[in-house]
Amino acid sequence: MVIVRTIIALAAHHGWLIYQMDVHNAFLQGDLLEEVYMTIPLGFSRTTARQGEYPAYRYMSQRKYALELTAELGLAGSKPASTPLEVNQKLTTVEFDKAVAGAADNDYVLKDAITSSCCHQSSEIYKTARGQGLLLPVAGDGQLLTYCDADWGACLHTRRSITGYLVFYGDALISWNSKKQETVARSSAKAEFRTMASAAAEIVWLTGLFCELGLKIKRPVSNTNSSQSYIP
Repeated sequence: MVIVRTIIALAAHHGWLIYQMDVHNAFLQGDLLEEVYMTIPLGFSRTTARQGEYPAYRYMSQRKYALELTAELGLAGSKPASTPLEVNQKLTTVEFDKAVAGAADNDYVLKDAITSSCCHQSSEIYKTARGQGLLLPVAGDGQLLTYCDADWGACLHTRRSITGYLVFYGDALISWNSKKQETVARSSAKAEFRTMASAAAEIVWLTGLFCELGLKIKRPVSNTNSSQSYIP
């Protein structure tokens, strides 16, 4: 999806036209029984596309996917909720909760209750935010900009830190990540360095993608971090 968002952001910034093609089946070796056009048929031309005022942004939404997911789970009748989770709530595992609060009488009942609660909360989130999406504006300088941060020891079960970063192309958000680090960081500075390294790896990959598309990116790319723990 990063490539898709990047292409759409580029199209919005440079004023490109976007065409969609769906391929249901593709046969590399087979008998063609239908007519295949290798050139543009009569009556069609590249100039027949409707021209008009170009929009100031592109909008991406997964509303259709959200509706299909809630219907597949059988939760289409659930009530929407704007805030299904508490603010700054630390999520834990079943094993962690059992170790802290004591073993439950019936493990299966506990797991089923937690699974059912998570499914209902997910359904509430989807039903509330199904009309929301990602705005990719045209305005911007057309350069990459990265923001990264780390939450030291955020996981209560493993004490591993959380890596998070955002990558913008101009004013359009094209890539993001939030995940636990592979190992435990013994200081907040190490957690921040690992976060900056992950963001730098994403920048290198995106820079290579832009080069393949024939676009030049101003270097060096800014990698901003709000913490000062890594400054000597």
